[in-house]
Amino acid sequence: MPELSLDEAVQLLEDHGGYSWLLDAPPGFSFSVTSIVEHLAKTGVEPTTRTVQNWIKDLPHTTSQGGLGDYATRSDLIIMFAGRMRGRKLA
Repeated sequence: MPELSLDEAVQLLEDHGGYSWLLDAPPGFSFSVTSIVEHLAKTGVEPTTRTVQNWIKDLPHTTSQGGLGDYATRSDLIIMFAGRMRGRKLA
């Protein structure tokens, strides 16, 4: 399955709903694992911190901030979540 463009991924998430926390963030913004877990919990999805770490560990722009944990960029998360909606598993 071909990769989604950022514009296509944004459209999928907008159509689905529940991702305003991600879509409304400014370009270049990065989310911590903890903040991803918290935002998803508000939508009824409650992954563990370990699960989110596994989701983002291989994203192109994930960074480790030492004691602060791992961070994933807005654009990587948009493409990841939209790609999962197209049939790939999250974990």
